[in-house]
Amino acid sequence: MGQGVVGVQAVEWRSRAPQPARARRLAALLGLHPVLGQLLIHRGIEEPAAAAEFLRTPAPSRQAWRLPGVKQAAWRILQALRRHEPVVVYGDYDADGQTAAAILVRALRYLGGRVHWFIPHRLSLGYGLHQEVLLEMAERGIRLVVAVDCGLTAIEPVREAQRRGLDVVVVDHHEPASTLPEAAAIVAAHRLGAWPGADRLSAAGLAYHTAMALLDLAGTEEGPMAPALVQLAAIGTVADVVSLTGENRRLVREGLQQIRTAPLPGIAALARVAGVDPGSVDAYHVAYILAPRLNAAGRVDDPGVGVGLLLAEEEPQAQAAALRLEEANRARQATEREVLDQALERAEALVEAEDPPILVVSGEGWHPGVIGVVASRLVDRFARPALVITTEGEKARGSGRSVPGVDLYALLSACSRTFTHFGGHPMAAGFSLASADVEALRDCVTQTLASRWRGPYVRVLDVEAWVDLRDVDETLVRQLRLLEPHGEGNPRPVLASQGLAVVEARPIGADGRHLRLVVKERREGKEMPVVAFGKAEAWKEILDRATSAGVPVDLAFTPQMGRWGEVELKALELRESARDGCAPLVWDPQGSRSPVLPAGSEAELRPRRPEGATPAPAVVEDRRGLADEGIGALAGWLRHTLDAMPGTTDEVGVLVVVHEWREAVRTCAALWEHAPDLAHRVGWMDEGAGRAAAGGPPWETALLHGPRALVASHPRGMELLDAAGVVLVWQVPPDVWEWKAAWRNRGAVRVVLGYGEAERDRLERTILQALPGVEELRHIFRLCSAQARVAGPRLGPDVVGLVQSLQVLDPAWRPGRPVQLVERALMVFEDLGLVERLAGDGGWVWKGARAGVKLDLAQSRRYNEFTRARRSWQEVVQEAFRQGAPAWWQRGCGG
Repeated sequence: MGQGVVGVQAVEWRSRAPQPARARRLAALLGLHPVLGQLLIHRGIEEPAAAAEFLRTPAPSRQAWRLPGVKQAAWRILQALRRHEPVVVYGDYDADGQTAAAILVRALRYLGGRVHWFIPHRLSLGYGLHQEVLLEMAERGIRLVVAVDCGLTAIEPVREAQRRGLDVVVVDHHEPASTLPEAAAIVAAHRLGAWPGADRLSAAGLAYHTAMALLDLAGTEEGPMAPALVQLAAIGTVADVVSLTGENRRLVREGLQQIRTAPLPGIAALARVAGVDPGSVDAYHVAYILAPRLNAAGRVDDPGVGVGLLLAEEEPQAQAAALRLEEANRARQATEREVLDQALERAEALVEAEDPPILVVSGEGWHPGVIGVVASRLVDRFARPALVITTEGEKARGSGRSVPGVDLYALLSACSRTFTHFGGHPMAAGFSLASADVEALRDCVTQTLASRWRGPYVRVLDVEAWVDLRDVDETLVRQLRLLEPHGEGNPRPVLASQGLAVVEARPIGADGRHLRLVVKERREGKEMPVVAFGKAEAWKEILDRATSAGVPVDLAFTPQMGRWGEVELKALELRESARDGCAPLVWDPQGSRSPVLPAGSEAELRPRRPEGATPAPAVVEDRRGLADEGIGALAGWLRHTLDAMPGTTDEVGVLVVVHEWREAVRTCAALWEHAPDLAHRVGWMDEGAGRAAAGGPPWETALLHGPRALVASHPRGMELLDAAGVVLVWQVPPDVWEWKAAWRNRGAVRVVLGYGEAERDRLERTILQALPGVEELRHIFRLCSAQARVAGPRLGPDVVGLVQSLQVLDPAWRPGRPVQLVERALMVFEDLGLVERLAGDGGWVWKGARAGVKLDLAQSRRYNEFTRARRSWQEVVQEAFRQGAPAWWQRGCGG
């Protein structure tokens, strides 16, 4: 065999080629330890701007509208809500399926929907969208089912449901079959046209974006929904072991932050029952503590308990559900141990006799709820794919797990003739078959895989950087946290040091299974404490030689802060020194040290006027006041204008300009409802598509299929406008001169001014009143001074709360945009030394003016920016609403 003791696999240390010069350069530009530069390069991030964005991890993107099918899905769901149709959210019994279902139920309830939920029982029904269940729902008067984390392969159940008057919307991230079901809408990340990386979303991630699209389309403020839904999306994303990169990383990072600060009652109760402080939950806790308890409900109990926990609004209800999940998890662990013992015995016999590239083990009556976990244990133990099958009479069902480099779904597809049903993705799959076909399946997968892959059957330890112990300090530990959250696709970095001396080694823990070590570098003499869990027996021989004979060792570890605030090493692997490790990166602490992340530049608030532009002729038609007549006037104008255009074209004939992308969504939704005949002729382009244009997918992916009119908030929409197209200015856009430059670049263009007096009110209320002038700054200064005298100098992190406190002091003070006004006033005060911004989200501390010192607003950079912006917008308001506005728009076309 060449494998040594059966079931005990060797560990192969693999080191990536270091790139010290590039790592130092990238780290220096960001003010980071060069180890961070190396880790970023390993993750394919080499440009400083991309690295800074990765380390900051912005909030989840608002690109939901670029997911194919999400517009149709949101529209059908919104129709059901407005018609008061009962809706059922049909989920799956794993943690991803439970969280995905809870996301959609919460969103629909928030919108006032009559919503129910259904999760199939693993034992009585099994995975998937079941036809008999759908038909029973149809008989009970259900008119819409939203299937989440299932449904992509349910061709016949969906077809039959449609025949009975039951619409099905599918939101699923699994691999699709060769044909898709005839559903009312399908939101599937694998479909063409999604943004890069969307195919890696979990079902919870897809459900989150579908829910956010629905809230946008309904024109409803997100309120508490977004923070609640992103918590559920984070748990589902981590639980489903999808790649924690791109959008998944943004979802998980934001969701974990929300869990730590304001957890949903069910999540808080589940964490406390499991012995985890909700305020310290990270991706590890989700993956290994919270998610297994949700999965336990689906494995050995009722998965509805998990969904009930996630939907709980009151603490007693959440606590009761959490306790039941804890009991289910204990039962799952006991059952798992029993099945694992039998599976290990059979797997060891297979390895001893045949050493196959894939393990296929089966047993009569094994609990179906634990075979997936057992398959994972076999993969960990034997370093090869594993299928675990339970048989019950003539029927059998199985679960598989794989290793990197082996696409399990493709492997099972090659043996599909043996299954009655199968599905999954490259790393995991589930299937059912006849018990008589188990041996045929074993032969098929073994022969198919043997022709493509034969190991090596070793466990790989991927060392990302070799370092000297002298460079492992609190700064490095703190900066490594910037790479979180860790998981699939973004593993926790493994560092290593070579040629270490073991100064001390002693067992710790009640049963002596763990170790406390002290190691030091021979040439420098720096000592470091080490903790190693469960390694006392495995490392005994190496440590005996290291302590008695002075044999040097290599240590793989992750650095962390110890209990008493010291830096310690969490040991992962130990070996006698190979003496051929990679040269460590050296950090020069005397070198240039800029801030950990470069400060982001302030967004320019004033409309930008292109310099050196030359006016081009434009035909400007004055129809101002049209917008004041409402959506019916817009529908009539669009219908008349589109009908007058000759022939058919794939290009946009009419561009309707609004002030932001959410308004584009709301305008389209209102048009569709008011004039259904325009539903297939009008689409929108969101701001996310505009930002992605330079290097992303073509603009057409942001549109509905074949629209002739486009509602847009970004001037790049002009690129889609037909040569004979028309631009309707329905609202004054924030980047006025950029729009005019776009008209100029297109040459002659027909522009129709359709905005009205309501638009003047909006500009004054939302823009001008949010830009502080001298009087506003003077008044806010007085209020903040009074607030500091009454409640102390700490103004708090929440500007909304500060505004409320200031309005208590002066009830008559009611500006149009108080939060933005106070926020910008604080920026000016910071420039003048009147307030100090605390690190992180600590808020502001009032310092006040020094006695006898006269304040000069001209010394504030932000005040000067706000003043220029205010003057620019005052010009816009004055010129766009006077009698000669068309001439101003014409002149403006050239800048």
